Amino acid sequence: ALVLAGERLQGALADPVKALHPTSDASREDSLSRAATENAPRVAALVARAIRARETSLLEVWFASLGPIASQLLEAAVVGAIRKTPPPRPRPRQPEPKIIHGYELVKPLGEGGIGSVWLVRKADAERLFVLKIPKAEALATANDAERDGILASFVEEAKALAGLYHPNVANIIDRGVADGAPFLVLEYLIGADLREYAHAHPMSLFELRQVVPESCAGLAALHAAGLVHRDIKPGNLWLRLPLAGGERFDAQRHRNPALAPPLATVVIDFGMVRPIRVQGDVGGRFVAGTPGYIAPEQVLDPVELDPRADVYSLAATIYNVTTRRAFFDDVESPRDRILAHMRRDPFEDPARLAGFPAAVAKVLRAATALSPNDRPGPLEFGRAFAASLLEMFVMCRARRARWRAARSARRGRERARRSATATRRSGSRGSRSTRAGSRPGCSSRTGRDARPARRWADLAAAAARPRRGPSRAAPRRRREARPRASPRSCARRR
Repeated sequence: ALVLAGERLQGALADPVKALHPTSDASREDSLSRAATENAPRVAALVARAIRARETSLLEVWFASLGPIASQLLEAAVVGAIRKTPPPRPRPRQPEPKIIHGYELVKPLGEGGIGSVWLVRKADAERLFVLKIPKAEALATANDAERDGILASFVEEAKALAGLYHPNVANIIDRGVADGAPFLVLEYLIGADLREYAHAHPMSLFELRQVVPESCAGLAALHAAGLVHRDIKPGNLWLRLPLAGGERFDAQRHRNPALAPPLATVVIDFGMVRPIRVQGDVGGRFVAGTPGYIAPEQVLDPVELDPRADVYSLAATIYNVTTRRAFFDDVESPRDRILAHMRRDPFEDPARLAGFPAAVAKVLRAATALSPNDRPGPLEFGRAFAASLLEMFVMCRARRARWRAARSARRGRERARRSATATRRSGSRGSRSTRAGSRPGCSSRTGRDARPARRWADLAAAAARPRRGPSRAAPRRRREARPRASPRSCARRR
């Protein structure tokens, strides 16, 4: 009821003239949008979790999305509910197990919204894998309904990823349930992620000619399975590199594509993966993503999430690895930065796209539209990006060809000018020697024969003249000048 009241209050403040009219049953039902009504139970679960945890910071983005007046009223209501709610009893933290279903935990690799990722070793196989399990903290702070929802979403994700096999998606090796909690085992990849790969120096568009289409192919396979990644960024796109076993990525040796060319691009880290449509009573989280890459519709974690949110994040990734900047990185406050994702165009400043070709800039603008309906799908975006690179390369080759032709013409004019200058100088020397009273063909100073110099000057002048093609009229005249043989003479020859 609090969530629906907040939405109605925000709608009334947005259109006060409409709010002054008397309400009827039909207008009361249509006062809220379908998306707001469907998403209300999910937001209510998040509000209840924040009240039990006594942390209003979990609801800052929701408060800010409602406007200044409605947010102050709802924040006061939540604070009052926190005061009336007794604090929860502390639960003993359960230690992390050392072995899960035969997989030995080596070290943690990271964690997402409700899951943690570990590097594990299979004892009998002597191989390294990646294990994903639900977070113990998330299960400890959730009530029974939220716990069941977390486990159910984890099981659904495991089923969907288990049936998905694609060369551009991290493959699942094993899955199961240990101590009442599901787990996933994925392949251990060798190489580096885009964040580490582009840390040495920014990537060029030519280096992305293979990365972007393969990433789009992996996302298309993920969307076809009914899942949305929600956290596409440079750290979650992996480059397979031809490294020796156990060798770590070294930017000094392996950053050169000529020495270590990337073999393939793989989408990794499914810590925030969720189905495209979830049940309204399944608890979610606000700001399910990374600031700088999160799509506008993804901030409030709606019940039905458009999969083209990953295309927005992929465009932000391309912008980051080529410029070392992220969307809205000039906004200092984290809360204002999230709101900027919801309301502003990331390329509203034309200077951000000044270093990109026009075709590539057009593709990036289309992929970062505020409405997901105006964005292309992953495969369409990959084809458009490849076509823009091809157009850029063709224009560069044509420009280089024109430059070479202009350079050849300029060099030809310079050679002709030098030859003409040499001809004039040699001619002036010969005329001075003749006027000096010396014998013809000799120099007045040395007495040497000047005819070879004149001969060379004549050859240079002849070379400077434009050449003409051979005349085709001369052979005709020669053939016409020959007397034609009479029939009698031909008979005599026979």
